[in-house]
Amino acid sequence: MATDHRSRRAAVAAAKAERGERHSDGDTRMPIAAARRVVLVCAALVGIMAFVSAATFFLLRTTRDPIPIVAAQRQLDPSDPAVRAKLEAELGTDRPLVVQYGDWLGHAVRGDLGTSYLNEDRTVADTIGRALPINLELVVLAQLIALAVGVPLGLAAGARSGSLLDRTISSTSAVLLSAPGFVVALVLITIFAVGLDWFPVSASGYVGLFESPGENLRQMALPAISLAIPMIGVYARILRSDMESTMQQDFILVARAKGLRPVRVLVRHAFRPSSLSLIPVVALQFGGLLGGSIFVERLFAFPAGLGTSLAIAAIVPDIPMLLGITVVVALTFAIVTILADLLAKFADPRIGSGST
Repeated sequence: MATDHRSRRAAVAAAKAERGERHSDGDTRMPIAAARRVVLVCAALVGIMAFVSAATFFLLRTTRDPIPIVAAQRQLDPSDPAVRAKLEAELGTDRPLVVQYGDWLGHAVRGDLGTSYLNEDRTVADTIGRALPINLELVVLAQLIALAVGVPLGLAAGARSGSLLDRTISSTSAVLLSAPGFVVALVLITIFAVGLDWFPVSASGYVGLFESPGENLRQMALPAISLAIPMIGVYARILRSDMESTMQQDFILVARAKGLRPVRVLVRHAFRPSSLSLIPVVALQFGGLLGGSIFVERLFAFPAGLGTSLAIAAIVPDIPMLLGITVVVALTFAIVTILADLLAKFADPRIGSGST
């Protein structure tokens, strides 16, 4: 019997050792997988930027002649062969397109995006550097407001599917989702800026966040809410749909059977798996808002943001400005999308691991 007892103990020890080895192998594989994913993400980012920049460059260069635009700004006659030859040599348009793109790319990698055709005293990088912080702050605030309101609404509606609360939240979300942004902005200006005088009507005297945080937030509040309201409806509907499915899963039933409080079940157990569809949508909305918030910039009289600068450049057309803004917006959008992918991976480690 003593021998059998020792044999069983040896078998248990061997099993534990084997599990420990497997766990150690798993711990070793995880950093390797993470490093491989980072490499793939960086390669994807480089590929995206190369494609976007090349496509935009060749499209603009083959459809627009910059010589008349620059000549008009300098009050020169573009029909004069000497003027045209001088401008072509200066702008580099007398060289093959591939060489022009290679030259632009070499400068862009070093942060030199060229000079605007409309304002030769200011570089494209300087213009974007002044506008980007305003747009980033506006978009981040709008996203925070939308998530702060939309997530609780989606959780509440999904947790009580089919109830009066669910129907009310779903109907409200549909209304918010269909509300035109410029109409929302006008209503907010009329009520809270003109009527109640709680917020400034315009942000023409924009104050930076680090200069005066209080005044900055007063200026940014109404524009951010204008952008956030349609997104509240989007986020609430998406999360409600996923939450309804999650609440039927076995692990939720087990958590309820253990006597956990409903709020704890929702926040601790149900929210994480239900957020997998929400994360990429937030990333998509972020990229769309970054370059598409023109109506907010115009209604609230912001100093020229990316949207306004992009619209003006498209009308002229200001090719260096168009190319620079497009590449920067695409780069920011790609980075946010990649971060969203990594966040989704954190929310559910099975993503991309081959696990089911």
